[in-house]
Amino acid sequence: MPSPSPTLWERLFSWLRRPPAPVITLPTPVEPPVSITPPQNPVPAPTVTPTPTPLPTPTPPVTPVPPVTPVPPPVIPAPPVTPLGTMTLPTEGPNLDFRKLWRNHPTSGEGEVFPCRDEEGVPHFDNQCAILMGTCLLRSGLLHGYDKTTCWYRGHKGHTLRAQELSGWMRRHPERFGRVEVRSNVSWGAYKGRTGFICFHNFWGAGNQGDHIDLWDGTGIIRRELDPSLEGPGLADGAFDYFERSEEVWFWPVH
Repeated sequence: MPSPSPTLWERLFSWLRRPPAPVITLPTPVEPPVSITPPQNPVPAPTVTPTPTPLPTPTPPVTPVPPVTPVPPPVIPAPPVTPLGTMTLPTEGPNLDFRKLWRNHPTSGEGEVFPCRDEEGVPHFDNQCAILMGTCLLRSGLLHGYDKTTCWYRGHKGHTLRAQELSGWMRRHPERFGRVEVRSNVSWGAYKGRTGFICFHNFWGAGNQGDHIDLWDGTGIIRRELDPSLEGPGLADGAFDYFERSEEVWFWPVH
């Protein structure tokens, strides 16, 4: 005979009497052993070499500037004194009686430097070399036919105003004054022993445009005949440095 089926209550009590479920115990985690590493020798930090502080550049000693010595003007040597007995008058060029010309020049003949003056004696012009030469030529009968600029004051005859115009007019009349010699870079020694008319071009004033016209006694004989105190060659109204300073020197040899 088959066994009867358990009732509800039997099953319930059977479930309650069931042994408890086993407790599952999780294993305790085992921590890995701490590795104790002996301290290593510390790596030394790189040695920092201090950058040397640059020494200041020593200032060179200041050498005092020597004082500037002014350059003295060139000294034109005085012409040598030639005894009268050893020097003779030249005979080159036209015979215009150089002695007469020298005496007719206001400066060499009379000591006059400014022949063109007003009634009170005040010079009308600061530089009168052309007037001096024009007066000399007029007195010597050599100025006729002159057609360039002259003084505008009443009664002032022979007062030619510009050395450049006067010398150019003389150059255009070789039948009267002879042929002109034109030179550059010369000294007075190139004309020693000679007599004649001379014109210095472009050597003074603004832009060195000034000229000077004069008489030249390269023997000294004529000069000393009028003034025994004068020695050697010379101009009637000028200086020896005119030769070196001029751009050109025009010379008409006459005797």
